[in-house]
Amino acid sequence: MRARAAGMGPPDAGRAWQESRSPSVQSELTDHRGLPDIAGDANPETAMVNYIFGHWTQIGGTSASTPFWAGIVAIANQVAGHSLGFINPALYKLGASPNAQKDFRDIINGSNNVDNGNIHVKGFQSVQGWDAVTGWGSPRASQFISDLIAAMK
Repeated sequence: MRARAAGMGPPDAGRAWQESRSPSVQSELTDHRGLPDIAGDANPETAMVNYIFGHWTQIGGTSASTPFWAGIVAIANQVAGHSLGFINPALYKLGASPNAQKDFRDIINGSNNVDNGNIHVKGFQSVQGWDAVTGWGSPRASQFISDLIAAMK
């Protein structure tokens, strides 16, 4: 799993749905918006299989993760019989629930540090639960979809 954009956004105390993160994360981010909320497989060597122009390829990164998540939410909308709308509060409700391991594949190893030639940037470390590298993790769609619908009620 490789993360590209992560960490904290601008100050915003109005994101009450992010308060389910651990106290250590809350103190690190203070009143800032934590990013990302969720993850997808961004590694092009293990990511999504794509059929384009008559050839099978693998793609990764946000160019694969974003439509991957859009597809999961579209399926959830179909199963629910209506648009679920803004799902972020439900993502945090699921991430903090006892069933989180059934809904998300928590990524606990890795970071978004950059070490490339003369460029060295200390990023964030992935940890158990929500982190500023992979959010709650990637979805376990077979369980996640029904739990997301339930969390939206």
